[in-house]
Amino acid sequence: MPVATDEKPILKVEDLQMEAGGVEILSRVSFSLEKGEALAIIGPNGAGKTMLFRALIGAFPYEGAIQWQKDVSIGYVPQKIDIERDLPLTVKEFLDLKLNIIKKTGETSFDAPKRALEWVDLPLEIAKKRIGELSAGQFQRVLIAWALLGKPNVLLFDEPTANIDPAGERGVFEL
Repeated sequence: MPVATDEKPILKVEDLQMEAGGVEILSRVSFSLEKGEALAIIGPNGAGKTMLFRALIGAFPYEGAIQWQKDVSIGYVPQKIDIERDLPLTVKEFLDLKLNIIKKTGETSFDAPKRALEWVDLPLEIAKKRIGELSAGQFQRVLIAWALLGKPNVLLFDEPTANIDPAGERGVFEL
């Protein structure tokens, strides 16, 4: 599990190594980030980008060191999420699930999802739609809204603009 510390940088990764099924995924990856910096992870499919994110959030075993600054709050948008499209869950209910998990925003159950949908340029009416009724681009924006709830101070985006139109991409990157 990643270790939290009070010292700068906000994230320090040293000699990160990962393997799955006896296959090396990452070998001796090291980097650090200061507060306010951005880092783009670029590479071909299968290069280990998603696995790096999973290690950073403590969802995949690794060797080496991952040190997050104390009190870091992470918003994560996965490359894809396997969710049954016929699940009888509305967008608002989906966002409310996140609020129930974090329980620290102090925002009402209605206001926080509304604000999150505004951040990703989705109309409030979409909150009443079921997840399965959304286009792929709308669903991706809902995932970004999910990550933004709780106002995290670190965002990890794994191909956040997949299935989003060019105008929407600009909005995501501006956000």
